[in-house]
Amino acid sequence: MSSAEAPKGTQTAAVQDWNPQVLDALFGIVQDVTADPKARRKAALKIAEFLLPKTAKKAKALPDEYGFAINPDLARKYRHLRRELVFLRVGRTRNIPAVVQKIEELTVRVNAIRRRLPLPSPSKYGIRESQRDLTRLEELAELRGNGAGLTESEAAEEAHLWARLDTFRHSPEQTARSRLKALEDTERRFEMGHRNGYSGAPPLTPKDRDELELLRRLYPEPISNPSHSGSDESEMFHGHPH
Repeated sequence: MSSAEAPKGTQTAAVQDWNPQVLDALFGIVQDVTADPKARRKAALKIAEFLLPKTAKKAKALPDEYGFAINPDLARKYRHLRRELVFLRVGRTRNIPAVVQKIEELTVRVNAIRRRLPLPSPSKYGIRESQRDLTRLEELAELRGNGAGLTESEAAEEAHLWARLDTFRHSPEQTARSRLKALEDTERRFEMGHRNGYSGAPPLTPKDRDELELLRRLYPEPISNPSHSGSDESEMFHGHPH
């Protein structure tokens, strides 16, 4: 019997039923130029299915208790890129042209990932929850800094928390709150300097004052613990890749 005439069942054999004889028959079909082209393609696919490394199923991005979902692999990638970006931003070589270019590239990649992520549910996640996340991240950073290292589950937790926290911080509301805080700080420094007879800061422009009043009406409640809403550079102690 020629390879082209191999039993029909051979061409569709299940992976668990394969043996060297079946594999030889499939190779014979692929190599037989007189065989039906469709049968040769089907045999080639079966061979690839048997010989090529099996691809593990991707972990699903299931929402957490705050409605935030991210694939664990993507979270790890985000964490790695973020830590590398923070390290470069605070490093002594940050002004070298090649490093500046690398920072720009990493910034684009980090922002691209973050913009793809869903925001945590506003009804479940806010300033208080973000501070709890930051506190936990500080604890994990301390473990790594003490040389203990992180377990696989702790590293996964850290990656998830950073993605969730950063997504929240860059939400439209938090961006507006950061702008509100900056304007209020400028106003406070000017008023303090004016009261004490020195130039603490220039006064707000009419446009800035209009913006400040608008933001105060939109977001009247104060920002709790504003020291925890700083930039990546202020978080180097737990963003630094030890």
